[in-house]
Amino acid sequence: MISRTTVTVVALAACVALTACGSSQKTGTAAPATTASASASDPSATAGAGAGGGPSGGASGGTTTGSGGSTTGTPCVVGTWKTTGVAGALTGNGVNGTVKGGGGIVLKVAPSGSTTVTFDGMQPVGFTYEVGGGSVEGTFAYGGSVTGTMKLPAGNVTSGTWAPTGTVDFSPLTVTVDVTNPAVGKVADKQPLADFVGSAGATSGAAVDAQPLLRTGQFTCAGATLTIAPPAGGGSIGTWTLAKA
Repeated sequence: MISRTTVTVVALAACVALTACGSSQKTGTAAPATTASASASDPSATAGAGAGGGPSGGASGGTTTGSGGSTTGTPCVVGTWKTTGVAGALTGNGVNGTVKGGGGIVLKVAPSGSTTVTFDGMQPVGFTYEVGGGSVEGTFAYGGSVTGTMKLPAGNVTSGTWAPTGTVDFSPLTVTVDVTNPAVGKVADKQPLADFVGSAGATSGAAVDAQPLLRTGQFTCAGATLTIAPPAGGGSIGTWTLAKA
């Protein structure tokens, strides 16, 4: 069992390197030293991970239409999807690492744009990063479900902006975080997500996204595969890949 002292030391070391503890995640902004770059067509593309907390707001632009979509056909994002995983990189301010995993999340998008994400049954996401000459490794997994309304593209559009039409309340979500290196132990056990990213989030190298899947990003449909990537400039932990269920 990891000691409270060890957890504190790991968290403080990560905070110093990342400047990710405190209010930057609670206010819905990314940790200032974290960068992101990911391609929706390449799940292994890199992406910064200091994702901000709190409710997410809608965004306009891209090739999307209003929440009702278009009469030219069913938008490609509509349906039930299951994640095969997320992949990305942690970069910035002396931190170098990766995130990978997270299969089993169910995303349901209705023709109205109403969207529900169910995280129960999610496989853990593994994270590893180096900071200050040391290595930190572990896993995290979300619990609970979240609902929002997403802007839908026209029926003939296969890529564009993925964004909520209004505020999404992520407060029902919890997170469980286990550290395996440099010590072994549970850092958070079904802790409210907003509380974790606002206090101990740096323990995971800021890998835990406080607004998973229903934040503004870029989508691409390719047959039975949907990818959701960070927008230009980052904001989430990487590119999610989903398969039609």
